[in-house]
Amino acid sequence: MVKYCSSLKCYLLAAARRRGIAVIDYFICARVTELPLKKCRSNILALLLALVAASSATFSVAEEELQFTLPIYAWVPNYDFELPSGQKGEITQDDILSNLDLAFMAQPRLDKGRWSLVVDFIYMDLSNKDRSQLLPFLDLRQVQLQEYVITPTVGYQVYSSGRSYVDIYGGARYIWIEPTLKFQRQPPLQPGSFHESESADQWDGIVGVRGNLSLGTHWSIPYAADAGTGQSDYVVNLMLGVAYHFSSVDAVLAYRYLDYDFGDDWALKTATPSGPLLGVVFRF
Repeated sequence: MVKYCSSLKCYLLAAARRRGIAVIDYFICARVTELPLKKCRSNILALLLALVAASSATFSVAEEELQFTLPIYAWVPNYDFELPSGQKGEITQDDILSNLDLAFMAQPRLDKGRWSLVVDFIYMDLSNKDRSQLLPFLDLRQVQLQEYVITPTVGYQVYSSGRSYVDIYGGARYIWIEPTLKFQRQPPLQPGSFHESESADQWDGIVGVRGNLSLGTHWSIPYAADAGTGQSDYVVNLMLGVAYHFSSVDAVLAYRYLDYDFGDDWALKTATPSGPLLGVVFRF
């Protein structure tokens, strides 16, 4: 008469059935007195290996699921710039806040397995009202900037552990910018004001690294760094922040630095927005 093995074996069999593994009487051990102990142990080992394989398969399927996140940020940068003439200027955070100007960022992201697709989108509409003297009878009264920066990238995850991960990525960065300079003539010239406006755009290739460092259940440090060149002399992007994780959204406070050197034959010679950003990350 065959009797079943211990309660541990029954638990393993039930667990196997829950995972959809076909379990037949071959895996049922009889009492040690009716089957050799070595045979019983080998059957249990076979069942354990089957459970591990099923767990790995389940994890692989979950890992390959398509995931979508949508970070949205408000950015309040200082905007330093240099004109082709060598004249330097800036649009400060005070200018942005007092003029109710806008700097907006979004970074929709799709993940599938180790691969990711991220589109970094920046829109800025900024101005200042500082006066600076360009010539004895000519003042620069105001600088207005409209700017789009769009950066599509493809990343590959080289490290992952819990909420921590590291991606290497490559892609392109497109910028469209339109500076409008408002001037004021002073006597002995004919008093009056006029403005000059010129728009331009450029493409650059970039490579970089981005990731997240988990600090426990709720806190983490997101970061990104990339550099590239193409139509511009160079472009550098850096971001470092801290995030707090809720059930389906994250709150993020970070600092971002974006540095462009366009060369001497463009609407601006250099443009460097940098400053704090505050946002939320929606996970779907």
